[in-house]
Amino acid sequence: MNEQLLLLISREGIIQQHDGIYLAPIPSEKKIQEDERYLREKVASVSYINYLEIIGKNHSIPFIDLVHFHIQYGKWINYPQKTSGKNFLDSDFHPVQFRLIYNTFSDRIVDYYLDGKLKLKTPKLINQFKSNSK
Repeated sequence: MNEQLLLLISREGIIQQHDGIYLAPIPSEKKIQEDERYLREKVASVSYINYLEIIGKNHSIPFIDLVHFHIQYGKWINYPQKTSGKNFLDSDFHPVQFRLIYNTFSDRIVDYYLDGKLKLKTPKLINQFKSNSK
């Protein structure tokens, strides 16, 4: 195994389970909630004279472009949603799912993909700035 990967695994406390899957320790829920509360209180305690100026100095350029677009045209371009969609979260995935995938494809899932037997549906990407006529 790569030396850098081994170093990362040992430094982060990642442990290989008997089934070959690596698991990392999860911080306690109480610690996560304390950090979240601290951050929210810190952010909420700050007041701004010119909020858009602060956003301009602290956010990515695409976000700023969206703000300027909305200011200039007074609206967003709306795109109808054609599927139900799903935002997948970490909590949607469990290590036991790998066993089902590997057993279904006889531990050759990469070969199936490379041979073109697994089809991917490429999502249609939209561009908020593409058309100003809507």
